Amino acid sequence: MYSSTYSVGNFVSALEYGQFENDLQILNRWCSERGLTKDQVYFIHANLQPSTDLNFTMIGVNTFLCWVEGIHDNISKFEPATDSNLYLNYNRRSKVHRAMMTAYLIKENLLHRGLVSYHGDNLKNTKLLLPEHLHNEAELIDSFMPKEIDMDLATNNPARQLSLAHYEQTFLSLISETHTYAGMLFFSEKVWKTVGVGHPFMLVGNPGALKKLREMGYQTFMTWWDERYDEVEDLETRIQMIVGEIKRLSNLSVDELKQMRTEMHPVLVHNQNVFNHQWQDSCEIDEEAQLEKIVKGIWNSF
Repeated sequence: MYSSTYSVGNFVSALEYGQFENDLQILNRWCSERGLTKDQVYFIHANLQPSTDLNFTMIGVNTFLCWVEGIHDNISKFEPATDSNLYLNYNRRSKVHRAMMTAYLIKENLLHRGLVSYHGDNLKNTKLLLPEHLHNEAELIDSFMPKEIDMDLATNNPARQLSLAHYEQTFLSLISETHTYAGMLFFSEKVWKTVGVGHPFMLVGNPGALKKLREMGYQTFMTWWDERYDEVEDLETRIQMIVGEIKRLSNLSVDELKQMRTEMHPVLVHNQNVFNHQWQDSCEIDEEAQLEKIVKGIWNSF
């Protein structure tokens, strides 16, 4: 038996996804040349939308679920302290979609309504990431970068930390995921922290990410806002649709937002319960338990 593990890490652009695809083809060609089959080579990785048209078996593993340390028994409260109460948006590493999301929030005069971090590796090169019609916004991003909430992101990586106060101060999470291109479904700790504490969310991730979460047993928020952005492959169109929904919500009063949170409470409880069950099943004993279970299953199949 052969096995290979590939960690889907911090690609900066779709170009790097192309490199990932190229790696798959190299492995596929290697299997073909040596007469190896799907029952002999297993590729374990963090893409939950594996390809089946290959000479080896791809198995997705949800490793980042275990980056949330422990489970929560209560839904996060909504207790806004400032006008920056509409959304929570974390951005540490520089990504095209994170720069574009921030640019459109600026364009629609919504940046001040969120609790936002934007470190972007402190690289003042946002124009290189964005189309020309967003260059004015790119200059503004460079002018305030790094934008931080309560810690220095140059020396701290809060990926395994959870600040409940950030969630309690904001109405929803605007999650800027690691990857946004089609052909992949990847969920980092950003998603699992959000559902774990019982926070509603919009997701700037791979097309079909919300659909995948529903397949995994979670409920999303189409009752309260338009989630058709999940079906759109064009990144800029998807971001425009999401920002449009943020703008619509920005016209509501705090009392109206609190009422909406009350209405969605059963969904938040459901999601937290699903997360807690999955975390206990996969992470409570050892965060490598998922991988160990998969490897044992492969071994026992022979």
